[in-house]
Amino acid sequence: MPPIPARMSDLPVRAGRALPWVAGENGAFETINNKRAFDSEKFGLCQACGHPLDEGMAVAIKRAVTQDRNAGGLPLHPECAKYAAAACPHLQHGEWVAVAVRGWTPTGIGPGIDWRPGDVISKTPLDQIRSGAVTW
Repeated sequence: MPPIPARMSDLPVRAGRALPWVAGENGAFETINNKRAFDSEKFGLCQACGHPLDEGMAVAIKRAVTQDRNAGGLPLHPECAKYAAAACPHLQHGEWVAVAVRGWTPTGIGPGIDWRPGDVISKTPLDQIRSGAVTW
């Protein structure tokens, strides 16, 4: 298990893993608190740690079959995305990809972010992130 990022150090820990902020105070790894999900999108908060996103870029983790759509999952800091790729039980099954973007905006139709095709920095399968092969 990777070390818990400093940004996530104040979150509850279950089974040696930091519980993502978006799960809520009494949540579990497979739950999402709807208010926190919408706050993540609306206010630019990382779904893993709950802290504001940096201005440079955000990462959205989504199913590989939807990687070409210019919208997707709730935003994450790059270091929180790397932690989630290794620690989140839900992300250990199926084909997932991390889409790193700059210039994202809220979708306005529910949890998630939109981006313009030219704003994509990279699309990386999570197994490459787990192996440490990504440098963003």
